[in-house]
Amino acid sequence: MAYFDTMYVETGRYLRQLIRDIQTAGGRIQVRDFAIAGDLSSLPEGLIFNCTGLGARQLFGDTDLTPIRGQLAILLPQPEVQYAYSFKRSGYMFSRPDGIILGGTSEKGVTDPTPQPGDIAKILNGHQNLFNEYRCTPRQQSSFT
Repeated sequence: MAYFDTMYVETGRYLRQLIRDIQTAGGRIQVRDFAIAGDLSSLPEGLIFNCTGLGARQLFGDTDLTPIRGQLAILLPQPEVQYAYSFKRSGYMFSRPDGIILGGTSEKGVTDPTPQPGDIAKILNGHQNLFNEYRCTPRQQSSFT
């Protein structure tokens, strides 16, 4: 088993800070729908960030864009859990203030965002099985006392 230190972004916290920074700098965020790429010419801004994700496929005719559906299981926050892990056979776990993120699936070419209960159950079972492997049996516990 290898140990490593890493940094990762807590999405909710990062997004809140990014919005604050934009607003503090005098910027504003507007949510709009664009049916075709030509609709962008109606914007007065000289710089546009394309954050359309899968929408780029239809909006810009980007047929190279391949959707990948990923599913996560999110557990209630547990402040005492202050670590993360990633194992090929069981997935990954990141502890955050807003919940414990268990992952995950990766389904190339799938655009349907509907959660799949069977896949979520597999994620939960994989993590539970991992922790069951690390439990001490009564015999092991007695050798430590």
